[in-house]
Amino acid sequence: MLRELIEQDIALFHSINELNLPHWISEMLIWSRQPLTWVPIYIFLIAFIVFNYTHEKWRMLLYAIGSVALSDIISAKILKPTIGRLRPCHVGFDMIDRVGCSGLFSFTSNHAANHFALATFLILLLGRDFPWIKIPLLIWAGWISFAQVYVGVHYPLDVFFGALLGILVSFFTYKLYCKV
Repeated sequence: MLRELIEQDIALFHSINELNLPHWISEMLIWSRQPLTWVPIYIFLIAFIVFNYTHEKWRMLLYAIGSVALSDIISAKILKPTIGRLRPCHVGFDMIDRVGCSGLFSFTSNHAANHFALATFLILLLGRDFPWIKIPLLIWAGWISFAQVYVGVHYPLDVFFGALLGILVSFFTYKLYCKV
């Protein structure tokens, strides 16, 4: 059963990686992987919290950063070396390599884990006061995650479980935030 799941994951990877998207969408997916494209979003989110939450802003930002840091550590330092699944670009099958091969291991996607950790934490934190923020945060995290498969650095299951990890970590950090 695990072998069949992995074969389906590889087939889905090829389907997404080989998509013939319009040039502007393809470029947006490639650029969405670059940290500099996230800077305006981060600046907006920080400013949004600072201007809307006078008394709790530093605590909110600290826990948001903690959520991302925890998901990153679990993904990069524990899961990737323990599971040891090679990135698609290191396996040797035909694929479209849009950004070059980085790192050896693939499972779980740090991009997916970290962006879903931040998005979910902020949805839990801000969603009651600003319900409109939920959808843009989910779209942003989903876009970044989809880009990982499209550019050829992760399999779909890497992204799925990375997102799941980020969501679980953010629920934990949010519960901690509420108790302290």
